[in-house]
Amino acid sequence: IWHNVPLSRQEGHKSFKGENPSMVYYVSRNRILFMRKNSGGIRLFLFLVLFNNIFLLYNLALLLFYRKFSLMILALKVYFDGLFMPLGKR
Repeated sequence: IWHNVPLSRQEGHKSFKGENPSMVYYVSRNRILFMRKNSGGIRLFLFLVLFNNIFLLYNLALLLFYRKFSLMILALKVYFDGLFMPLGKR
């Protein structure tokens, strides 16, 4: 299922300013679940080691900048939920 989440260029950081914590959770978690389900081997390894960690650090820095400390905990929870949540059948 694809979800259209229209954000203009000016609203790019809106989801990590804390205006919608459920959006932060589902968009971030689903990125990890999508890659776990639809890729494997070296692609998944590179995503988890490089790309996903860059996203995590960037988002934590934004949340720190906007002083949204409770969302920092949520961002870390999302990271581990995406890694360890059981997947459905392919």
